[in-house]
Amino acid sequence: MRPIFVTVGLLALSNVFMTIAWYFHLKQEGWPLWKAILISWGIAFLEYLIMVPANRTGYTGGLSGFQLKLIQEVFQEGNAPADENGLPEGPAFLFEVEVPSNGHE
Repeated sequence: MRPIFVTVGLLALSNVFMTIAWYFHLKQEGWPLWKAILISWGIAFLEYLIMVPANRTGYTGGLSGFQLKLIQEVFQEGNAPADENGLPEGPAFLFEVEVPSNGHE
C-alpha cells in the first residue's frame, strides 16, 4: 500500500481520538478536574500512538513536514463551522482555485 494512503488513513483516525480527548470530558459534568485531565491525557496518548507512525510513514514516503501538517489541518477543519457556502472556515482558503481565463472571458 502506498505511504500516502496509510498516512492519510492514520491521520484521520488520530484526529478522531484527539477530538474525543478535547471534548469528551465536557459532557461529564460530575467529574473533578483531575479526572477529566487524566482521562483526556490517556486518550491523547492513544492519538499519539497513531499520529507518530502516520507522520513517520508519510515523511519516509516523500511527504514534507508542511504537507503532513496540512493533511492534519484538513481533518481538523472538518470539525470547524461552515461558511455561507457550506465549506469549512479556516485553512480551507488554501484550496481555493482560480482558473486562468487565457484571455477569454
